[in-house]
Amino acid sequence: MTQFIANKWVDGAATGTGDGSQTNPWTMAQAIANASPGDVIQLNAGTIAGSNTAQPKSACFPITRAGTSTQPIIWFAENYAALSSTGRTTFTHPGTTTGNPVIGLTAPYNYVYGVHVYEPNAMPGRDTGSIIIEAPHVKLCYCHLDRAQAEWPTYTSGSAATNLAGVYIEPTEAADVFDVQLTDNLFTNYTADSNVLYGCAAVMMFSITTRFCHDITFENNTFDYVNVAVYVKGAGTSRPVRGGLVFRRNLSRVNDDGYGVNIYHYNLSDTDDTYGPNVFVQNLSYGGRMFVRPHFQGGGVDTRSVYLINNTSINMTGTGEDGWLRDSFQGNQSTPTWRIHNNILHTGTRFYCMPYFGSNGSDSSVLSRDRNTAYNFSNSYSYVGNATPAIGAETLSQLQSRTGQDLNSQVRDPLLASTTWGNAQFGQLQSTSSERNSGVDILDLLGGGTSGSINRGCFITSNMSDLIGVRPLSSGIEFNAASQAAAETATISVSHTAAGANRHVLIGVMNDGTVPSSVTYGTQTPTLLRTEGRLHLYSLLNPDTGAQTVSAVSAIGVTNQVIAVVSRTGVASVGTAVGAQNDEESYIDVNVSSAPGNLVADFCLMVRLEMEAASGQTERVSYDDPGVGYLSIGMSDKPGASSVTMQWLTDETFGDNAIIAVPLIAA
Repeated sequence: MTQFIANKWVDGAATGTGDGSQTNPWTMAQAIANASPGDVIQLNAGTIAGSNTAQPKSACFPITRAGTSTQPIIWFAENYAALSSTGRTTFTHPGTTTGNPVIGLTAPYNYVYGVHVYEPNAMPGRDTGSIIIEAPHVKLCYCHLDRAQAEWPTYTSGSAATNLAGVYIEPTEAADVFDVQLTDNLFTNYTADSNVLYGCAAVMMFSITTRFCHDITFENNTFDYVNVAVYVKGAGTSRPVRGGLVFRRNLSRVNDDGYGVNIYHYNLSDTDDTYGPNVFVQNLSYGGRMFVRPHFQGGGVDTRSVYLINNTSINMTGTGEDGWLRDSFQGNQSTPTWRIHNNILHTGTRFYCMPYFGSNGSDSSVLSRDRNTAYNFSNSYSYVGNATPAIGAETLSQLQSRTGQDLNSQVRDPLLASTTWGNAQFGQLQSTSSERNSGVDILDLLGGGTSGSINRGCFITSNMSDLIGVRPLSSGIEFNAASQAAAETATISVSHTAAGANRHVLIGVMNDGTVPSSVTYGTQTPTLLRTEGRLHLYSLLNPDTGAQTVSAVSAIGVTNQVIAVVSRTGVASVGTAVGAQNDEESYIDVNVSSAPGNLVADFCLMVRLEMEAASGQTERVSYDDPGVGYLSIGMSDKPGASSVTMQWLTDETFGDNAIIAVPLIAA
């Protein structure tokens, strides 16, 4: 993630006379009143306390000034990281009678990063949350929302259940709420006792009768000790949440407090496919009574386009008719749009529980369902209620026979490396697991085409390196290791070990100028970025960890070859490589377009026994006189900018020099 450069500052101890400078910061109230598009506002470490408004949708700090699509207003906490509260910017308010939000995102194009919202004393009110989102085009990232108590105090309004949340999402009459991203946030201690029914969640989402929520992404969040991770509650036929919801790589631990079967991870209410499917992919959950519980509230609005792909759930504790997928109140409609593939349930009640609906039976909404794995469930594989004649509990084979679905699904031990919450290998597949490469990549998650094979469960990379839950904050692109070798040979090889998050390797090959017939990194095939003269530069994102053999096979047989490998961490993608050549010059250079926060890397050949990188470049490979001709090879890097010149120098040369450079995009 880009490291922010502030142009305005806020401090909880400010007096209200500041100008927003670093030495004379604003109060939060001043910042809200004066923020402008393009402002990057640092919230200094310390406590920022608001006053209780006693109104459930009236925040202490309502962010009402809008940014633009090209110049959003960025609010970022000093020393932020969602998994730590040390040295953080903490928002709170002292209300003890009627609760209200602390922060309100009520204007578009406001992005909030890293705040810590801590409310150990505030009494919850009805229909509210610590942060309320009422506008489109907003982001909430790397924040930690903590109730700080094992239970919310019991709160009811007459006979109605309350809706208490960490983040409460609901539009106003001004606009739909869409293009909203909640990523890498940590939610802790959002629980309630049974008197509050289902109305306590880390995130709760509503629509109103004229404006709707849709197209919202929840990615890499961690929900730890909550009743419900995300409760999508349309609140009746006139208030549907429209769809286009994406739940990807979230990690959740759901407790077993609450009201019976209403403890679940997600409730899809009155969704349709106007805005695309509702996708649940690569989520990892522990506990709870069900993973997804669609809830139909009548009015002819189908629950459509639900994609449940490559999720893993462990130790679910449901009873009765609960199941990993609990379709409630005839929510399983007659339009075949649901896709359910490559999921793993390890210990639970059953995989599916569906009511009977329509003449086609309870599975009529399922477009495709296959290659799922269930293990150690206490009841049947599936259950169908209210059918005439009765269907009831079914084994996997009975379900296959009746529906023609799940023909490659299995009841077997998935051989998880760990089923213990907090273990570093929680939910990963052992090397001997039958779930490896036994799924079909129907969403092309691995980029090899939808017909390609994929692991079952949430860990889809071969080395189990998928980042699920809050990702570590990037400190920029960092050098990891370098390796090189030279020989007159048909195949040249070198051993290299890459490690760390967001790994990337650049592989440089020098030969006679002919593109190698193959270049491999262990069992993986890197991408050729560019050939320039006798140089060939290859790239590989997310290389396998551990020692790997890196090889280049000459297309012409035995020839002079050099291979150089540099690995780095913190790389999200690779830009366009550019190159240059010259003849008998004492320098070689090339200009590259990049950006601050990124990195430019190069691969260079000069016909001289010694050379060095220009000032400002850090040499990673300096291979003077490798013994395969009168030449030197080098690889270096330099911080990104709008234009970066990569240059190597020597005293004089006697042949064709060449250079390739490429921008690396920071994660």
